[in-house]
Amino acid sequence: MKQFIISILLSFFLFGFSPSKADFSSSESFPQLGNSEQAVWKIHRLDQRGSGTGFFIGPNHFITNFHVIHFLLNGEDSPDIVLSQKGNPSVLTVGKVLAISILYDLALLEIEEDVTNYLSLREDPLEPGESLFLIAYPKGVFTKMRKTGNIVYEDDQRYDFTINRSSISGASGGPVLEEQGRVVGVIFGTDVDILSMVKVNHLKEFMAENIGTRCPVFNFERCLGEEIKNLKELAETNSVYAQKKLAGVYYGGMGLDKDFNEVYFWLKRAAEQGHVPAYHDLAFNYSYDLDFESAFLWMKKAAEQGYPPSQYELGLMYHKGKGTEQNLDQAVQWFEKAARRGYSPAQEALALIERQKSN
Repeated sequence: MKQFIISILLSFFLFGFSPSKADFSSSESFPQLGNSEQAVWKIHRLDQRGSGTGFFIGPNHFITNFHVIHFLLNGEDSPDIVLSQKGNPSVLTVGKVLAISILYDLALLEIEEDVTNYLSLREDPLEPGESLFLIAYPKGVFTKMRKTGNIVYEDDQRYDFTINRSSISGASGGPVLEEQGRVVGVIFGTDVDILSMVKVNHLKEFMAENIGTRCPVFNFERCLGEEIKNLKELAETNSVYAQKKLAGVYYGGMGLDKDFNEVYFWLKRAAEQGHVPAYHDLAFNYSYDLDFESAFLWMKKAAEQGYPPSQYELGLMYHKGKGTEQNLDQAVQWFEKAARRGYSPAQEALALIERQKSN
C-alpha cells in the first residue's frame, strides 16, 4: 500500500533537542505531570476493532484525530465507541461527534460521563531546547516518552521531529506536553523515527470555533460532507495545506471515491507553490507507480530541504540505482546527512556499509 498518508515531512528547521535515544518512563526521565496521565485515554470500538489515543480538555470534551474517528466509525453513524484507560476499570461512552477538521486532522467528541482530570492548553509558543513529553496508546499499549530528538520541520500548522525509535503507529491523537503538563500539540502522524504534531494554536482555534456548534448530533457522514466541501473551496484558493489534505482524502477514500489522478493533481498544485511536504508525497506515489525517475526527482527536491526520511530514501535510490545511476558515494553522503539528524534507519544503513567494507 502506498505511504502517502504516512509521509509527513520536511525542511531543515532544527529545534535544539538531543539526538540521543528516546527515554522511556521512569521517575528520573519523566516528570511528575500531575493528573496528565489520567486525562489520556485509549479510544476504541466496543468490539475491539481498532484503537487510537485521545485526551480530555474539559469534563466531557475529548480530543482525538479525525482519521482515528473515521477509522473507528467505518461508515457507521453510531457504533459503540468507548474510552478505556490503563489501571482504570472505567469505560466511558462517546455520545456525540461535535466537530471534525480534515485540515488539522482533529475531532472533538462529547462524552456522556463527566471526568475530573483534564488538560489545559499552553498559551505561549515553544522555546528552543524545551523538553517534550508524549503520552499515548500505540497499538493499545500505554507509553510515555520524553525528549524525543530533533525537530526537523516546522511550519504554521505543525512540528515534525525525530523520536529515535521504531514507528509508534497508533499513538495518533495523544497530547504532546511540556514540563508543566500543559498541551503544546496533538500527535497526528507517525513514521519510522518521525512523529508529527498539530500546534496548540490550531487546537485552540478548533476548540473555540466548534464546541457545541457544528455537529450537534452524532451524524458523522453529514459533518464529513460539509468538511470536504469546505476543504475543496479552501484548496481552490491555493492553500497548500488544503491541497495536500484534499489529495489525502482522494487517496484514502475518506468521504470521496478514491481517485489517484486527483491525488497527483492536488499534490502537484501544492508542490508548484514550493510546499516541500508535497515533494515527498509525490515521490512516494511515483515510486509505488514504478515511475522511479519521477520519484527520484521529487525525492531529491525534498532531501535538499533537509528532511531526514527523504535524505535516507534518496540514499537508498542511489544505493540501488532506482531512478538514477547507482552511486555508492552519493548514497553514503545522503545517509550521513540523515544520520546526523538522528534518523536511525540512516545510521543503521551506514553501520551496515561499514561492516560490509570490513569483511
